[in-house]
Amino acid sequence: MKKPVDQALVDQYLHKIQVQAVKAAAQTDVAHDIVKQIIAEAESQFDLVAKNGETPKEAFSKAFKNVLILTAQRTHESQPKQKAVFEYAASLITL
Repeated sequence: MKKPVDQALVDQYLHKIQVQAVKAAAQTDVAHDIVKQIIAEAESQFDLVAKNGETPKEAFSKAFKNVLILTAQRTHESQPKQKAVFEYAASLITL
């Protein structure tokens, strides 16, 4: 039986992307390399956790991508830079 995704782990990486989105909203340039690095770190951690448990890496990646998409959709239209960060991050995750 598969274990559910560790939502706290997904939330940890969502928070890191949120920090970058806040920087974007504050007119600070957000380096795409930093977002790429966060996504790569998350994918690596998801892989490690999956190897040590019963939840497949794809489940973590899908949960993370879905929460990024949902967050982008819920971001107010007055915050296009923030929304762009979440959308960009989600686009980096391939399922």
